[in-house]
Amino acid sequence: MNLMEIIIQKVKIYNKDGNYKTETVMPPPKPPDLPRFFVEPNQALAARLEAHFEDLGARIGRNPELAAKVEAVVLGGGYGRGEGGILTDAEGSEELFNDLDYFLFTDHPDDGALRALVHELEERGTADLGIDVEVKLARIDSLPRPEDSMMVYDLAAGHVVVYGDPDYLRNRWPDPQAAEIPLAEAARLLWNRGTGLYFASCRIAQREDRRFVERNHAKFKLAAGDALLCTDGRYHWSFRERQRRFRELGENPFGIGAIYEEGIEFKRSPRDGTLGWEELAEENRSLSRLWAQLFLHVESKRLGVCFADAAAYVGGRERRSPEIPRWKAPMFAVRDFIRYRRWVGPVWDYPRTGLFRSLFCLLSEDLPGPERFIGKPAGSGRAAWEPTYKFWWERYG
Repeated sequence: MNLMEIIIQKVKIYNKDGNYKTETVMPPPKPPDLPRFFVEPNQALAARLEAHFEDLGARIGRNPELAAKVEAVVLGGGYGRGEGGILTDAEGSEELFNDLDYFLFTDHPDDGALRALVHELEERGTADLGIDVEVKLARIDSLPRPEDSMMVYDLAAGHVVVYGDPDYLRNRWPDPQAAEIPLAEAARLLWNRGTGLYFASCRIAQREDRRFVERNHAKFKLAAGDALLCTDGRYHWSFRERQRRFRELGENPFGIGAIYEEGIEFKRSPRDGTLGWEELAEENRSLSRLWAQLFLHVESKRLGVCFADAAAYVGGRERRSPEIPRWKAPMFAVRDFIRYRRWVGPVWDYPRTGLFRSLFCLLSEDLPGPERFIGKPAGSGRAAWEPTYKFWWERYG
């Protein structure tokens, strides 16, 4: 029995009566289909992840009272689905590449001690692994169905339970389906990846963090095809299956076949690129123009409104969130003003869609800035809006 199993065993005993001597509950066996984390096996990096899981379990189990509030810790993302990236540098060394995205499921997401534990897990994991480790506290009942959320579908379809019952999610969502994922999810995916393009443009302007730029360019290339598959009801959790399905579309919509293949290849085998800053700047501009085309296409289908161009989308009076009651939209502005002394416009629509409009302004060379939606920047240039835009994106993204 390894350290992880010992910790889980004690937590389960403490979860009963607080008296572990009166009852013994053995941990469930590991599922036989535990993903390998990567497309191609890599024993050394897999061992690092396994050691990280054991350390995570040990840190939770040190405080039985706190551990009793933890139902499960689930790893999603590429490593959870067995399709995580391995970065090969110029010298041929291999290292972890993707973020580690955890969900810590609990009925006490606002518990101060749990929040402190999450902060500790994130800091320790990031320092040990050299990649970003993020732990989201959530009630399982607060998540939508997999059929209503691309993120939850991906999580339900492929994950690793690193603490708790290995069947924690499978028991809840035994057969997640992607065909019913709504168009709003395709729009949301493109919005997040377009946001990555904007942040990348800011790094390009500052000539810093080339890897961040290349990574966000590649993420958008992948999302371009994924969003179209979603609008066609053909999305799938595995990028290898999505690649096959996209090739079956045949007509290569928007001419993104080669771009999507580049995104798939980077997902499969990420590498540091060779483009200079000027070349990256031109690629960012080209991808931003493509983003505007795709986003208008998805939004036109979602809302049943034909938007002639970005200016029509940004300036139009039509609501972009008809699913939110009209009377409720101003309440978000009031709430945000009370909390932050600022808000996202227009006040008659849901704030996220105000950020949709803002992103068009930030990625376009022809539109004015987004001050009518998120306020004036601290300085000059489109990069000056980054802190304000990021503040709202993190709250509504």
